[in-house]
Amino acid sequence: MLEEKSYGTRCRKINYWVSKEGSSNLTLILLPGISMSHHMFKNQLEYFEGKYNIMTWDAPANASSYPFNLNFDLKDKAIWLDEIITSEGLPNPIIIGHSMGG
Repeated sequence: MLEEKSYGTRCRKINYWVSKEGSSNLTLILLPGISMSHHMFKNQLEYFEGKYNIMTWDAPANASSYPFNLNFDLKDKAIWLDEIITSEGLPNPIIIGHSMGG
């Protein structure tokens, strides 16, 4: 089951969801496009849950990760994503992104 969590940054918090119940040694990282939420992956999350470890988020300044101070760039976003993946101990991440999420 996906667990809702948040990660604090200098620009406010990022909301993300994680499941570590996968039978595989791989982690699917599902990143929605700009102005989208993690809900865009509803069908994929339901299908892959239990088969793989899963992590998704509402990207900084989007959906539930808003309001968010806009003084950040793509490098910051990549660093925060890496910090979340590392802090959760998610093995062998495979990035799956839609539009700006990719």
